[in-house]
Amino acid sequence: MADVFISYKKSDADRVRPLVEHLRAAGLDVWWDEGIQPSTSWRAEIAKQLAEAKCVVAVWTNDSVDHEQGSWVMEEATHGQARKILAPVRLDMVAPPLFIFDGKHGLQPRQRACRGLQRAQ
Repeated sequence: MADVFISYKKSDADRVRPLVEHLRAAGLDVWWDEGIQPSTSWRAEIAKQLAEAKCVVAVWTNDSVDHEQGSWVMEEATHGQARKILAPVRLDMVAPPLFIFDGKHGLQPRQRACRGLQRAQ
């Protein structure tokens, strides 16, 4: 089970890679779809990893907030939000989808979203 599931738009992979490396250097087990083998069911593997992750990091960029281009990121972020383990990260100055706001606190703080990671290590 991964500590962190990274949800991102494939066109942003080169920009997301440093985040993945940073989290791994901090001792976290990070999963993102670059490791899916060709013989693996892509959809099933993502669903499995998403369900087992302790934290979902949704990377918001110009591409990922686009409703047509970024629908997978939005869907994965919705799963993280429902489980209260979502940690939104912006790489571009974009407004995350409205469901990211919790009404009381604005953007969900990463510390609150992934509070169990420190305990799990």
